Amino acid sequence: MARALGISFDKRSRLEVMLALRELGVDAWPSISPRVLLRDWWTHYYGNWPVDDRESLLKVDGQEFLPIGGIAKAFTVYCNENGSYITYESDERGFANPKGLWNRKDVEIAVVGDSFVHGGCVHRNEAYVGVVRQRYPLILNLGNDGIGPLFQLATIKEYLVSRRPKIVVWSYFCGNDLYDMIKERRTLLKRYLEPGFTQHLEARQDVIDQALREHVQTVLLSRGLSAGVAEVMDWFTHPSLHTEDWKRVFKLSYVFDLVGLAGSRAKEISSSTARAVPYQPSVGKENLELFRSILQEAKHTVNSWGGKFVFVYLPRYERYTPVGGQPDRDGILEIVNSLGIELIDLHPVFADSDDPMELFPLRLPTHYSPAGYRLVAEQLLAYLDHSNIKLTKANSDKTRLFSMTKP
Repeated sequence: MARALGISFDKRSRLEVMLALRELGVDAWPSISPRVLLRDWWTHYYGNWPVDDRESLLKVDGQEFLPIGGIAKAFTVYCNENGSYITYESDERGFANPKGLWNRKDVEIAVVGDSFVHGGCVHRNEAYVGVVRQRYPLILNLGNDGIGPLFQLATIKEYLVSRRPKIVVWSYFCGNDLYDMIKERRTLLKRYLEPGFTQHLEARQDVIDQALREHVQTVLLSRGLSAGVAEVMDWFTHPSLHTEDWKRVFKLSYVFDLVGLAGSRAKEISSSTARAVPYQPSVGKENLELFRSILQEAKHTVNSWGGKFVFVYLPRYERYTPVGGQPDRDGILEIVNSLGIELIDLHPVFADSDDPMELFPLRLPTHYSPAGYRLVAEQLLAYLDHSNIKLTKANSDKTRLFSMTKP
């Protein structure tokens, strides 16, 4: 597809890029999705679960342990969907923010969510949080790949209660968040529904860094060498489409169909495209009620310090193909409305686009393209601009001081 569109594409695995950087003297590490530390995820892809007594691979001081962010202050190799690998220097908590932001006590906006918040797979200033930051710099990006609603609730309770931002944005991706939640509910993450539960993650970053570094090395040395280093490493750090899904996506007939899209056919996707994209059924009433409980607890937590809780609905690629619908959309929107949560719904915005496929990299079912992320950012910026909450804009005295004091 990249060749057909005249785009140069780096075909190396994440591991190959990381090792090449290390040969140049760069202490490079992969971005790490916390969900790969969970039993359900590991057994689905690798089969054998090495620690039968718990749901997380990590154990610290005799207790099960599950981080949310990545390795702090690390040169991080992220992902590649547009042709070249994204790299960045992680912040003091292992997230994708400018260094020094955690030292401030006046962070005004925080965004929690999965890889669509993290910025998969675009440069940091092209991700939707990065675009918003250009106008409202006191914003924290607390996104990480593969996390679902219980991880998001955990993020709020671990990292935001002490900072009390004026606005917390809950980013919901309809493609997999509920399915991630189903796996998360069988872990210690469900304890975040209990008042007061915490792992004290912010105070344990040194422990997190050591555990994640050791675990990456374990995967490289024990799992990777026996199972195909490059593939295992990519799956360990950045789970997205399974290898077989990608093989279907890149069928020659599928590629030719997409290359031929133009003019009046811009919104038409062929049946071969639809076959390449798996359909997802409803998760059912019980799981929707669990989501309601999670969202209610998140809103209650944010409201407890006087913060505003906002829900952003992100559509998936399949919505604009013959596969069509979003099976739990009505249920999710009913929950958001019944809880009195303000909604920013991106589906009608994407649907009104002249060519929704241009909002996805290489017109494929992955994350959003820079154009897609900018569309999300524009909607969030419109909300923030018209909010009755006073927010600090770029080039104010406060943000000039911030730019001078960043390490």
